Amino acid sequence: MELCNLTAEIFDEIAEMTGVDRAKETSQEEEHQWHEVMEDGEWSSKKGTAGGCNNNPSTYPKNPQFATSFTAPQSSIEEDGNVTVIVAVLQKYRRELKSKGKDLLPIGVSIYSVGASGGARIPLTSEFFSRNRAIAKTTIFVNTREVTVRFRVPPGEYVIVPCTFDAYDDAEFLLRCYANGQLRSSLL
Repeated sequence: MELCNLTAEIFDEIAEMTGVDRAKETSQEEEHQWHEVMEDGEWSSKKGTAGGCNNNPSTYPKNPQFATSFTAPQSSIEEDGNVTVIVAVLQKYRRELKSKGKDLLPIGVSIYSVGASGGARIPLTSEFFSRNRAIAKTTIFVNTREVTVRFRVPPGEYVIVPCTFDAYDDAEFLLRCYANGQLRSSLL
C-alpha cells in the first residue's frame, strides 16, 4: 500500500463506500475513525541527526526519535486487544535535488515499545537499542521516495525512529502515522 498524498479522512471514505469496519451506531462513528499525525524531520550530518541504520550502533541513536502514544476507546480496540497502526516515511525534495546529482536514499523506519505509561522523555540510547528489538520495522532499506509499515500493537507508548541506511546521509523527511485510535507524537 502506498500512502503518497492520502490523509486519514480517506480511510473513513473507503469504509463508507465499502461498508468495511463501519460503526453501526452514530455515537460510535467517531470512535472508529482513523486519526493521523504528521511530523517534519531531517537527517543532518551538521546537526548530528544522521545516524544511519541500526547496523551502526554508535550513531543509530542520533537519528530523530518521535515519542508516540496510541490510545483507543474500548470499542476501537480490536478482538486481540490491539490497535492497527500505519507509519510512513517520505523523503522530501529529492526530485528537485536529482538535477544536482542527489538520488533517493535507502530509507527505513523502526518502532520500539517503551511501556504502557510514562513513555520516553529523552532520546533513547545505544544501551536501549542493544537490549530492545523493534516491534515493527521495514524489512529492507530501499532507494524509494516513501516506505510504509503496517502493524498491530496494544495501546501504549512507542518511539518511532526513521533512518537512512548509511550514517551521515543528509535529507529531509515527512513522518506520517495513522491509527484507528487517538495519536499523540513529539520529537524527543
